Amino acid sequence: MGKLSPEAKAPECRLCETTGPIGEKEYRLIVVQSSTLGERKARSLRRLAEKEEKAFLRKARHVAREVYPCEEDAKEAAERLRGETPKCSRGEVRVMADTVVEERRPRGRPRTGTAPPLRSVWRVEARVLGARRGAPCRASPVGVDVRADP
Repeated sequence: MGKLSPEAKAPECRLCETTGPIGEKEYRLIVVQSSTLGERKARSLRRLAEKEEKAFLRKARHVAREVYPCEEDAKEAAERLRGETPKCSRGEVRVMADTVVEERRPRGRPRTGTAPPLRSVWRVEARVLGARRGAPCRASPVGVDVRADP
């Protein structure tokens, strides 16, 4: 069919006519494809991908701030976060062990040459790596590290 108007940015339409069965009857089918519809869908998919990534990063920042006393709790939080990874992007979630200085100290002056008490804790680290292959969403990779400051 071609352009709908003589303007330079006018949308183009393509038509295709065929026949096909619907139920038991044969029908004449007309398929119309518009260039502006594709652009609108691509824009809306990009916005949806950005919205998903922002929501995932917000949740990942919240989980990364938490300090877990045991590895099982950290793995459980990581699995919950993996379930919320964006559909159009690849997300990576991992559990990391960390050693911190114990906040509670014994009473009185510490003895000379004694090391401060240490404690092992676990943290969850997550990041968005970029677009999935074959996904019709974002084409440029986005790398964001959301690990909380210790």
